[in-house]
Amino acid sequence: MWLFTRHGFYSLTRSADEPEKFQVRARVRSDLENLQSFVGLIGAVLETPTADYQWRWIITPSEAETITRCLTDDITYSNFKATVARQPDQALKLAGLHDIWTIHHGWQSGSARNGLSKPA
Repeated sequence: MWLFTRHGFYSLTRSADEPEKFQVRARVRSDLENLQSFVGLIGAVLETPTADYQWRWIITPSEAETITRCLTDDITYSNFKATVARQPDQALKLAGLHDIWTIHHGWQSGSARNGLSKPA
């Protein structure tokens, strides 16, 4: 599951090495550190430089529930992209959000259905 939040961008999946646990993956370490600080949980941030996501945090199911509850409770806005735009130093992430929005809007409108190439 992808999570785009005002604290960072995350991929939440089951841990391949510990299937009873989850992993929160991030492209940048500071996103995981921001999340840990926000939810009040601490854990080792692992570097996986050859993996798809360079940074990982292994968590328990209980911690996953805490994280999702905290992130849900943190939604006080009615426009996510506008909220990110008000944060300093978020121009690159905002541009990425706009790109994702545009692609998905194309799917919704049907204009992109035949124009996207299939992954290799």
